[in-house]
Amino acid sequence: MYQSCQYRRFQEARLQHQRFQEARLQYQQFQEVRLQHRRFQEVRLQYRQFQEVRLQHRRFQEVRLQYYFLL
Repeated sequence: MYQSCQYRRFQEARLQHQRFQEARLQYQQFQEVRLQHRRFQEVRLQYRQFQEVRLQHRRFQEVRLQYYFLL
C-alpha cells in the first residue's frame, strides 16, 4: 500500500516534470518567434526607408533634368 502510494506520487511528479518541460519548450519557441517578428519589423522598416530614399532620388533626378533643360 505504502509503495503504491509512493509510486503514484512518483508518477505524478514525473508527469508534472514532463508538463513543465513541454511548457518550457513552448516558451522558448514563443521567444524565438517573438525575436523573428522583431527582426522582420526592423527589416520592413529598413525597406520602407530604402523605398523612400529611392523615391527621393528619382525626384531629384527629375528636377536635375528639368534644370538642365532650362539652361
